[in-house]
Formats: sequence, structure tokens, C-alpha cells
Amino acid sequence: MVAEDTFWAAGIRPLGVFMILPTLGLALWLTIKRRKDTADLYHNLAILCWIAANSTWMVGEFYTMEDILKPITLICFCAGLTIVAAYYLGKLFKRT
Repeated sequence: MVAEDTFWAAGIRPLGVFMILPTLGLALWLTIKRRKDTADLYHNLAILCWIAANSTWMVGEFYTMEDILKPITLICFCAGLTIVAAYYLGKLFKRT
């Protein structure tokens, strides 16, 4: 995510948008590769949601569609938070 964020902060629109696919692709590849480890699976799914949210937010800022894309961004962030919360709540209640 470093390159995408760098281009976003620098305001370099074409490269920022271009980096969405490689960033999401790498995160998806890592999620698939580490899916057998439950902790990695949940955390990597949350990271995918976070990257999707940041990418949506960036596109909204670049092309002044913030109002249109804000709900999608919020859904992605909440999905990531829900995934991580489900993992830790599951671990908490499994112990008791």
C-alpha cells in the first residue's frame, strides 16, 4: 500500500489509481496463500477491506466524488472491522 498512498499524498492521480489493482492483487494473493491459518485469513480479509476502502476514498478525493463514494468507503471499513471483531470475539468465547 506504500506506493498507492505515496501517489495519493503527492496528488499523482494516474499512478495512484493505477496502483489500486497491484495492491489489491497482492493482498488477495497473500490472503489465498495464507488461508489455512485462521488468524491470517481473518486479518488478511480485513486488510483487503481496508485497501478497498482507502482506494475508494482516494478515487473520491481525486475526482471529487466524495459524497457518492463515502457510503462505499464506510461499508468497506466497517466490513474490515467486523471481520477482525468476529475473529477476536470467536476466540474470546471459545476459551470460556
